[in-house]
Amino acid sequence: MVLKTGRQGIAARAGHDLTIEITRWSAQVEVPDEDAGGVTAATVKAEFDLGSLEVREGTGGAKPLSGRDRGDIKKQMSAILGTGTASFTSSKIVRFGSSGGAVEGTFTLNGQSEPVRLQVSEPGPGRYRGSATVVQTGRAQAEGRGRRGVRGEHPGRGPGVKFLVIWKIELSLLSSHVAAAVARMQAYAKPLERSGQIAARYHIVGAHGGAWIYDVGSNEELERLIALMPVYNFAHYTIYPLAEMPEWDETATVPPET
Repeated sequence: MVLKTGRQGIAARAGHDLTIEITRWSAQVEVPDEDAGGVTAATVKAEFDLGSLEVREGTGGAKPLSGRDRGDIKKQMSAILGTGTASFTSSKIVRFGSSGGAVEGTFTLNGQSEPVRLQVSEPGPGRYRGSATVVQTGRAQAEGRGRRGVRGEHPGRGPGVKFLVIWKIELSLLSSHVAAAVARMQAYAKPLERSGQIAARYHIVGAHGGAWIYDVGSNEELERLIALMPVYNFAHYTIYPLAEMPEWDETATVPPET
């Protein structure tokens, strides 16, 4: 089972298109007799182990995907998705000719469900291949304020760059799904605080959102971490690179005007 990711918006300028393999999954297909409907009355159920995702390839991006990048991506996927499962349950099967068709059903991930249409082809006798597109709705917007930020040192990770990320929930989208996403932000943040990738985080008083300081090794790393936020689909973002304040000489005098 293979996942292929694509990029839009801020992600189109950084990061990579990923090929991710789900190494542990199971599926059950039940096909009744022809007099009971045959193939068009069949049912399909599948479960996918979210703890078994492996990054196999990354294309695009400002530089090639490194082994460390693969490790960071896997760590962040595990922090957000945990060891739970995703599932697909069919509701309708449509045949197109003798070697193709579609399976319509519901895909569920982290308690959120959406309809999915699985296109099916028959590349060879008795062999079937299916593919579907799951769209991450583009409600999250980001404004990059430059390309450089405060540089520090990450023990074992090399130099880092600090960014202030201000995220605010889109009020028109408030729902139980959004509330659940906000509740998952704590679980998202804790591993990043332990790894030093989040240096500080604050609530914005009187607003539905936060002001977080990320300490990352690259723009690509920041992009990945933002895209993994549980509220990614429900928030607007403003991003500021941070710079160290210079050491002012308090004894210096201002030269007279001429």
